[in-house]
Amino acid sequence: MLIVKLRKTTSTMDVARRLAENNPQETIVVLAEEQTAGRGRLDRSWESPKGGLWASIVLPSPPYSDLLSIVAGLSVANTLRKATGLDVKIKWPNDIVFEGKKMGGILVEIPSKSYAIIGVGVNVNNDPPLPTATSVKTVLGKEVDLDGLLKAIIEELNRVLKSSRRETLARYKALLLTIRKMVRIKFVDGKVIEGTAVDVADNGALILETPSGIVEVLEGDVERAH
Repeated sequence: MLIVKLRKTTSTMDVARRLAENNPQETIVVLAEEQTAGRGRLDRSWESPKGGLWASIVLPSPPYSDLLSIVAGLSVANTLRKATGLDVKIKWPNDIVFEGKKMGGILVEIPSKSYAIIGVGVNVNNDPPLPTATSVKTVLGKEVDLDGLLKAIIEELNRVLKSSRRETLARYKALLLTIRKMVRIKFVDGKVIEGTAVDVADNGALILETPSGIVEVLEGDVERAH
């Protein structure tokens, strides 16, 4: 495993991709103290000041790559629950949430069939960047070792990847806040759909019950859940 630690970079995802292009069969971890152009799902910017956990993990030929977003979200949530004792939950597809406030997020990119990159961003020892966000330090009142937390996330990720799809989805749904809630989902093109989230499909899609029938959503942003 190649581990690269940086004080500051634009985005660990960009660094990880450049390294993976030359080493597609090697597991690579890129960790930065600070990102100046961090990004999240749907190409959103992600504030990444010192104190947070900003990392990207290159996985060579990962199993069931279509579920990597769910695998990564479950791995981070499980790790935070074990390491901090906090009742961390997941908002579909992979926002890490504590008591309604966002604590972290996941970004998955699959540049080629040879490897995938999982970006992990967690507010740990930093001050929350927005009123709708929180951090581990804010909740616990103390700092957490970032290197130890990242190591635990990687170990949990490897464990989850060895589990069956059925087991992974069951554990994911057990932590999912979105199920049985009325939700409003906004797509990149601005379109909006509303309905009751009733389940998660085998491919990770959110299944909605809408006035016009059952709809499966693979990509979008849950703006409201109640």
